[in-house]
Amino acid sequence: MWEGPRRGPGKIGALTSAIERNQGSFLSPANYSISGAARPQAILPAPSSSSRQTARPSTRGSPTKVMAYPTHTLLPAMASTWLHVANVIDEQEYLQYCINKPAERYFVPRPDLFTNALQPKVASYLETWLRLRGIVLGCMSEGEPQALSQRAWRLWLDRGALEIEVKQGGKTVQRKNKEKDEVDVLISAARKQGPVELAGEAMWKGRKFEFDGMVGPHHCREILWELNELGFRFEMCMLDSTLSTLASPRERYNRIRRCFPIGHAPLELADLGQANQGLAHTDWVSRAPFVYALRHVMRFWKVDVVHAARWLTDEQYFKIDEKRGLSPADFEDFEYKLIKIYISSFLTVYGRTPRIPMLLSHQPHTQWKQPVYHRMAVGPNGVWMPERESDELYEY
Repeated sequence: MWEGPRRGPGKIGALTSAIERNQGSFLSPANYSISGAARPQAILPAPSSSSRQTARPSTRGSPTKVMAYPTHTLLPAMASTWLHVANVIDEQEYLQYCINKPAERYFVPRPDLFTNALQPKVASYLETWLRLRGIVLGCMSEGEPQALSQRAWRLWLDRGALEIEVKQGGKTVQRKNKEKDEVDVLISAARKQGPVELAGEAMWKGRKFEFDGMVGPHHCREILWELNELGFRFEMCMLDSTLSTLASPRERYNRIRRCFPIGHAPLELADLGQANQGLAHTDWVSRAPFVYALRHVMRFWKVDVVHAARWLTDEQYFKIDEKRGLSPADFEDFEYKLIKIYISSFLTVYGRTPRIPMLLSHQPHTQWKQPVYHRMAVGPNGVWMPERESDELYEY
């Protein structure tokens, strides 16, 4: 994509142009931490038009706070298997163990930042993000990702400029100056690679993005799906880098790659053709290889909280009889517990809810060629026979 000197002039511009030509994203394979087969045929339900977060009522004697994920007309629906688990977890049960909660930082803005904005700003935020997108992702591709607070992302989307001016004299001047400093750090990191310029027009999949006409809600959901998918992958890498006992970043990276339907492409390529695949697939047999890959990631985790570690330190919990296999009911139970460990571990370490996979309700137009991966064998009685851990999940 760039054949000139590592820090040669025009590098960021070249990366930006390449990202605008190709819908996929090119990010860093190594720096995870934040400082401080076929597409399912089923028609998915359309997302709710409400942006109000709702929590299920508690059925226990003591107050229970379950995680609430926002819904909105423009937001893709959450993957049902992950959402079901999130809806039964008592958030407070795990937040109490997050003693030194780190500051909330995000490599890319959260999708609900766009849908929670006032109606006129939704289009403005989306267009501004598409102009900033090449700079942010190009910077990350060079191993210098910069995570911003949600407020800093909002400030940048509001201003949509490389040089942000904060009006003096207001009550929030000190806070906005801190947010501006966060943005400046990211821009400075990008400028180390060469001149940085905003895209002249907001482009999506090779065409001009126009919120009110040429581009419909499907395209808005595609943009927000990409943001959520990147956030989900980064958070998995971030959590793994904190909990894993494996010393090699490359080995950890390769294990996480197998959790996603990307073939031999980099983990950081979140193409629309990967939507509704992998961990989010509606067919359990197609989903199983990626859930099994996640199991191989998480079995090396160590949690220093006794309450959460009672699962992670029990090797028998992760042991599967590969000769007997798993029935659909066995797999459902195994997947449920695995997702519960993932979410509860994230709550314990970072003190906030994690991103979970989303689904697109339409067939996106993409040139991504879905890799053919090894489907796990299903016996005559409907029993799933997992393969032993292998470096080769995909075949060509």
